[in-house]
Amino acid sequence: MSVFTPPVVKLVPTFLEDSTQDQHDLWQHYENRERGVNVWILSDNSVVQSDASPENSNTDMTAVYPWNPFDPAAPYVTSYYIDPLPATQVPTAHTTSHDVYPVAFFQGGASTPVTPAQVTLLTDYTAFGTGYGGCIS
Repeated sequence: MSVFTPPVVKLVPTFLEDSTQDQHDLWQHYENRERGVNVWILSDNSVVQSDASPENSNTDMTAVYPWNPFDPAAPYVTSYYIDPLPATQVPTAHTTSHDVYPVAFFQGGASTPVTPAQVTLLTDYTAFGTGYGGCIS
């Protein structure tokens, strides 16, 4: 069985936005930290990810969010909104239906078993980059 490990990108700075000038001056000389990239396979056999990388630069998340992590292959998601105080606390349901929806999710920083069909799709998806062949073992 093949295993897919999403790519990592060096995007996380070594200092926070609210850091003091002294902290910024010190830590700006250090290399950015790595973060795992979340990857989704969509129902139209396209692949989208949370951050651009050499493997794929498609970061158009409109087909993913809002997203139900408990049922990632559902074409719809229901969200409940509650108005903030002092308004009356009444939940309002909003259902969003996606024409193109996620069918598989791969969490950044984790290795996940993949089917042979997913291996082929991830390896051959070069529309926005080089494909994920190097991320599959």
